Amino acid sequence: MTSIAKQIVTAAQIASALAIAVLALPAQAQDRETRRVAVDYSDLNLATYAGRKTLDSRLHHASRNACGGQPSIGDLAAFMDYRKCYTVALDGAATQLAAKTGVLLAAR
Repeated sequence: MTSIAKQIVTAAQIASALAIAVLALPAQAQDRETRRVAVDYSDLNLATYAGRKTLDSRLHHASRNACGGQPSIGDLAAFMDYRKCYTVALDGAATQLAAKTGVLLAAR
């Protein structure tokens, strides 16, 4: 990695926290709310596979929590709302990360 690339990654790590903004989508539209979850990655080296993999795991965990946890598939409407919320949260986090650091995570 070049000296400039190292400086960019280091600068990004100094100010590194993503806020995952999630539009929770319950069955009743009038009950919608936005939740934000901060995901710290200042301890990770995003120039390495291990660092990116750890951040990806943190983003998945934060998205599950922000969306209220996965409901039983027996309640199909709630399950579909959760999956949509989860997907939107992960996509939003990946977009924020790319904008802040230039780091792209694996396709969802």
